[in-house]
Amino acid sequence: MTEEELLKRADELVASFCELDVVKRYREVKKALAQNKRLCSLQQERKAIQSHLKEIKTLEKDVLIKRCKELQIEYDNDPLVINYKHLREEVFALIQPLEEAGF
Repeated sequence: MTEEELLKRADELVASFCELDVVKRYREVKKALAQNKRLCSLQQERKAIQSHLKEIKTLEKDVLIKRCKELQIEYDNDPLVINYKHLREEVFALIQPLEEAGF
């Protein structure tokens, strides 16, 4: 097999991988997750609170830490997020042998 044939075959494999149902679904769910205003708002609020935690007094800090945890739990338990994480694991499982081979 020539280098040109090898590169062509590699391109075909990448294209085939991208056409797998699990990869397509992963991309769709990832896009839906990024466009979900409620979930984005939860993450933004949590990040905003976390960025100010260093400046907050101890009593207030405990309340804000609790709020951050509540926001994260709400985010993590959303069906869209659960589906996204499951699909991401499936896609990573497919590419793990390539990563282990050093690609």
